[in-house]
Amino acid sequence: MADNQTIDTLWAVYVAGADEYRAAFSREDAEDQKAELDAFDRGRAVLTGGGVRLAAEVRLWPFDAASHAAELADADHECGPGDAR
Repeated sequence: MADNQTIDTLWAVYVAGADEYRAAFSREDAEDQKAELDAFDRGRAVLTGGGVRLAAEVRLWPFDAASHAAELADADHECGPGDAR
């Protein structure tokens, strides 16, 4: 892999405004989720005149593999990578 990360690397999106991690299937999936959150955040800012920003960041999952798997199994991710959520 170009970034020297192994296939077992657990990726996530950290949403600072909500102080939460969202597990991702891959780095690409995390980047896609970040882009979706950023677009939502920009649209919300336009409609509401600003306010709290989400500030999404692609990061490594800071918890154990079991919790990453459980997060991926959650209904928010049931479609799989690249599918509509």
